[in-house]
Amino acid sequence: MKKALFSVLIALAALSAFADKTTRNKIKPIETQKESADSIYTEISEFPDSCIILTGYDKPLNADGETIIIINRLDYDIDGLSISIDYQDTKGRQFTKREVNIFTNIPAGETRQAYFRTWDRQHSYYYIKSRPPRTQATPYTVKCQILKIYIKK
Repeated sequence: MKKALFSVLIALAALSAFADKTTRNKIKPIETQKESADSIYTEISEFPDSCIILTGYDKPLNADGETIIIINRLDYDIDGLSISIDYQDTKGRQFTKREVNIFTNIPAGETRQAYFRTWDRQHSYYYIKSRPPRTQATPYTVKCQILKIYIKK
């Protein structure tokens, strides 16, 4: 039995010596030219407030992301927007404030839902209009403002 096992191990070692080498040396990466956001999009920072509406914000307690509904009332498609979100407790005190860039096509006259990663990585807060959690958590409200919109050149 030991001789048979030993001969099988020797045969496997001999076969592995003849196996193709699977790693290659001196591989050169293919060079690609990345286009920056500046070269792809035109940035617009002045537009009527009623042309783009942010509504339907939501973030339940255990969610990894936040959602918001974006209504485009412009006569042309937008391909993204930059928004400022001010997170406040129920008494109006600020938790944090951040700027979020959302790149998604929103055709003229249409509505889209956008999703982005949440600021609340420890799942301790929930949006006050979301479904109330069963555990202890802190409710908050948001104030959103559109800073810029992006359209493709």
